[in-house]
Amino acid sequence: AKTAETKNYEEQRSTTVELTVAEKVDPVASLTAADGTETTYDSFTDAWTAAIASEGSTLKLPDNVDIGKAEDGLSVDSGKFTLDLNGKTLSGNAYRQLIAVSGTADITIQNGKLVNTFSKDQSDINLGNANAVNIAGGKVVLENVEVTSGRGKDGAQTGAVYVYDGSLTVTSGTFTGAIGVVHQSPDAHPALKITSATLHNGIGYLALGSSVFDYDGVRALFASGSMLFDKDGKYIDIAKAEYWVSVGAGEDAVTEFAYSEESMVKPHTHTIVNGKCECGYICNHKNADGSSAIGTDGKCTVCGTQLSAAIGETYYADVKSALDAATDGQTVKLLANGMLDNDTYVSTTLTLDLNGHGLSGYSLNVGGLTATSQPRTGKLT
Repeated sequence: AKTAETKNYEEQRSTTVELTVAEKVDPVASLTAADGTETTYDSFTDAWTAAIASEGSTLKLPDNVDIGKAEDGLSVDSGKFTLDLNGKTLSGNAYRQLIAVSGTADITIQNGKLVNTFSKDQSDINLGNANAVNIAGGKVVLENVEVTSGRGKDGAQTGAVYVYDGSLTVTSGTFTGAIGVVHQSPDAHPALKITSATLHNGIGYLALGSSVFDYDGVRALFASGSMLFDKDGKYIDIAKAEYWVSVGAGEDAVTEFAYSEESMVKPHTHTIVNGKCECGYICNHKNADGSSAIGTDGKCTVCGTQLSAAIGETYYADVKSALDAATDGQTVKLLANGMLDNDTYVSTTLTLDLNGHGLSGYSLNVGGLTATSQPRTGKLT
C-alpha cells in the first residue's frame, strides 16, 4: 500500500527516450588516390566504381570479398588503377566471368586470389564460361596472383583467364583452369607476355580464319627469355604436331594449339652440353653472321654435335622428333643414319628425304590408330 511519502514510479518517470546504437560495420575496401587521400567503402561495388574514376589509384582489400551470384561479375572499360588483394581473396559465382576488362582499361591485380566459384555439371559450360578474368581489350597485369576458374561438365575447370583482345602481362601467378588466347582476326590479335606461371590446366591458342600453325604466335605468348615446360621441367617444343589441329578452310578455318597438362612458364637460358640442354632443347649455335652453325653433314661446327634430321633450317636430335614436328607439305631430311622408336608415326602429308642415309629399328607407321584408338591419317613420299 502507498503511504503519504511514497510516490508512484509511473508518476515520477520522465519521458522515455529510445536509443538506437548502430553496429559498427568494417569497411570492405579502401581506395588510396594518386595524391595519397584514402577513402573507405562499405560496398565493394561502390569502391570498384570509384577506383575506375580515380586515375592511378589503389583499391585494397582489408579482408576477403565475395561479390555473390551474378550472370556477369565486375567490369571495367576505362581508367587506370591497381587492385591490391592484400593477401586476400576476391570471389564470386559468375556464369560468364568474375572480372571483365575491355576498352581502354588499364588494371594491375596483385598479391592475392581471384576465384570464380561457379559450378554447373552441364555440357555447354566450356572454357569461355565462368572465367576468373576475361579480357576483350585494354591492359591487364597480374603480379603474384592465384587465379581459379569455375567448373563445368563433370567438374572440369573452365578457363581461368580468357583473352580475346588487348594485352595480358603475367609476372608471376598460379592458374587453375587454362589460359586461353583467341586470335579472332588480324585486327584483334591479343598480346601476352608471361614471365613466370604455374599452369595446372595448361594453355591454349585458337586462331580463327586461319589454317596456319602459328608457331611464332604461340612463342610470343611468353616473355623474352621465358619458355613453356612440363611439370617435370622438360622443355616443351610447341612446334610438335601433336599439340596442333586445324579444321575447315578459308574464313571457316580454325587452328588450335593446346597443351592441357600440368605445366609451367619460367625464365630459362639454354646451356648446350654435347648438343643438348638438360631441359631437352637441342643445339642452336649460330655463325657470326647469324646463320645456323649446322653443316651440310648435320654436325655443328661449334660444338661438334651430330644432328639427325632437319626441316628446312630447324634441326632435330632424332628422327622421331622431326617427324612429329612436320606439318603438311614439309620435307624431313636425314642428316645421318637414324634409329626408329616403336611409336614413330607419320600423321601428316610429308616427304622423307633419306639424303643417302638409312633408317633402322622399328617400322615407320603411316596413319593407323593412336593409343586411344583414334584414327591417324598420313601420307609419306
